[in-house]
Amino acid sequence: MKITFGIFQILLLTFLSSCTGYRFTNSLNPLEEDGVRSISVPMFINRSSLPNASAPFTQEMVHMLAKYPGLEIFNGENLRADAIMIGVITSDKKLRDVYETMTRIFTDGDLQTSIGNRPQFYIPTSTQYKLNVKVMIIKNPSKKDMKLFQSEMGDHILKHPKVIVNHSTGLVGSFTRETKAVTDPDDGGVVNQSKTDYYFEQSLLSLAKSNAESFRQVVLDVF
Repeated sequence: MKITFGIFQILLLTFLSSCTGYRFTNSLNPLEEDGVRSISVPMFINRSSLPNASAPFTQEMVHMLAKYPGLEIFNGENLRADAIMIGVITSDKKLRDVYETMTRIFTDGDLQTSIGNRPQFYIPTSTQYKLNVKVMIIKNPSKKDMKLFQSEMGDHILKHPKVIVNHSTGLVGSFTRETKAVTDPDDGGVVNQSKTDYYFEQSLLSLAKSNAESFRQVVLDVF
């Protein structure tokens, strides 16, 4: 059923949207007009310097797509789907260009006891990192197409007749580094690295959720 609006209704909707903060979103399958009723989402390819980045970005994108009625989701690569989403995570090659220390703490007080007779130094307590996520939706790709788009050459493809969506986003995340003294085996410092890894993983998950929501608003809901 096609719905049309008169000029008065259009002006009214525009006024409400601009003056009251309402956002009109697409609650149906945004890929329907392209003949896509099913989509396959393989694990995102991680070419970044960030460990374990693939899983959260893949999972959050699947969760976001599953909210659209009329769009069937397949986990993993399935060429029987109408389209396949390919995600590629990249970053700068050098770690010093990926990670940036935001705050530091000096090794005095209890921390001085932990480092023994070594000269005092600064320890990073919070770190910021940068990455890029490229997402492509390809309609009816062949195995040959998949190899191309999943290769490093695929990162440079801007236009292709089978590509419905080609969207790149630069992202910035941050996490806290656990810093505690270690003066005996029961002190909290012995789990510093474990807690730091946990904070990093939680930061990645939060960034993946933000990326999926941004993709929904900026790309899919404007179809």
